[in-house]
Amino acid sequence: TNEARKAKPSKTAQANAPIMDQIANEVLSDEALTAATVAETIGVSVQKANALLRALVAEGRAEVTEVKVPKKGAQKAYTKAAPTQE
Repeated sequence: TNEARKAKPSKTAQANAPIMDQIANEVLSDEALTAATVAETIGVSVQKANALLRALVAEGRAEVTEVKVPKKGAQKAYTKAAPTQE
């Protein structure tokens, strides 16, 4: 049924999980990085890096800011999410 399908991650989501962990744990830091920089670092397309970064932001594992890039203008850049105080 649909409920069972919603609860189970898709094959794509399962394949992306280790890449997202790599980005969150090894690539992102306090320094703001654009999707292009992240893509180059881990060896995926800019589009895939952008989608994974947006997913990390939605999960609260990354934060998005805007940075000015010479000759390109303002672009979104991503940093590691600040640890939450519990």
